[in-house]
Amino acid sequence: MGRALRHRDFRIYASTHFLSAVGYWMQRIGIGWLTWQLTHEGLWLGIVAAADALPIVIIAPFAGAVADRVDRLHAFRLLQFVNAAIDISLATLVITGHVTPIAMAALILMGGICNALLLPLRLTIGPNLVPREDIAAAISFHSVSFQCSVFVGPALAGLVISHFGVEYVFVANCLGYVIFITGLYMMRMDRAEHVAGKRTSVLSDTWEGVRYVARHRGVAPLLLLVASFALLTRPYLDMMPGIADAVFSRGAAGLSTLVSAAGIGGIVAGLWVAHYGRTTHMTRIVLTSVLAVSLALFVFATTSSFALAVVCVVVVSGMLTIASTGSQMLIQGSVDGAMRGRVMSLYGITWRGAPALGALIMGGMTSIFGLQAPLAAGAALCFVAWMLVQPKRRALEEGLELPNPRS
Repeated sequence: MGRALRHRDFRIYASTHFLSAVGYWMQRIGIGWLTWQLTHEGLWLGIVAAADALPIVIIAPFAGAVADRVDRLHAFRLLQFVNAAIDISLATLVITGHVTPIAMAALILMGGICNALLLPLRLTIGPNLVPREDIAAAISFHSVSFQCSVFVGPALAGLVISHFGVEYVFVANCLGYVIFITGLYMMRMDRAEHVAGKRTSVLSDTWEGVRYVARHRGVAPLLLLVASFALLTRPYLDMMPGIADAVFSRGAAGLSTLVSAAGIGGIVAGLWVAHYGRTTHMTRIVLTSVLAVSLALFVFATTSSFALAVVCVVVVSGMLTIASTGSQMLIQGSVDGAMRGRVMSLYGITWRGAPALGALIMGGMTSIFGLQAPLAAGAALCFVAWMLVQPKRRALEEGLELPNPRS
């Protein structure tokens, strides 16, 4: 993991991105808590989550084709300015007391559209800042850094909301943008990857990326697995405000504890993946992690003990981190560089879009079945998905772990 930090531009990117991610997680906790306080409805938690991530399903494939054609760093800077303007508008509404669930969802939807355009750039810019032999180290470091922000951000958010008010977490997110954008203008990206040969339309390039993934003997089935556990298990994070308040009666402090527990699990798991640092046997590790996620989430969704719930969240988050980071390492290491943006945009659809759809479905089900039963059902279905994929493990290993695998 330390190999990635030898490179100046990656150090700048990683450090400023971490501070921005802390602000993002502070705001995300603030959004969830404010939505719950305004509505006390699980459906609205799902609507807000869907507004943030569902645009990825529609836009990200085309954004991936664009990312393979343009100066990625320049486009990344521009879109960060747009995102900052949207979040500053949201912060202004919250501070002035004019925020409503509809207005918040509308601004989050606008931010979701911008993030859909950013997604393939975000997933590819880190690997472009290091030599190819250090890509795995860069991905591992970025994962650990992000999981640290998942711990630090919610912990700070809980303190800020309790002592100063929810509006200050939105201010913190805006300050994070200032730091990150400044860092982006201090960077250079010398190792750019672009589509070679004759240029075609964005639609043609997008379709080429889909065909590339479909023909790849390892990436296609792995993406289906990622989509399954992302859809069925990751929405538990979006249901956290309601669970902390309505199930465990712990309020904002309980929400901060649960999400910080998720961060702890992610940090430990991320450090382990970073130490492991290779793709050998990673397919088996990913599958084992998916099994552990389904079992731990089922316990979380059926327990009435807050202490046990916290332990389950640590396990769920840790295993999700291993599964997601390991999947990304396998995919990034097995695809052609000129296709990286398009392939990773499809990965982004599964990892960001599927949980949003799951949160919308589960949020709607809460009015009938309560907050925990939909999560238990998702865990059970994730176990079924694991049972279907497990017999195909050897074929996945051959497609993803061999040196320079071909489609």
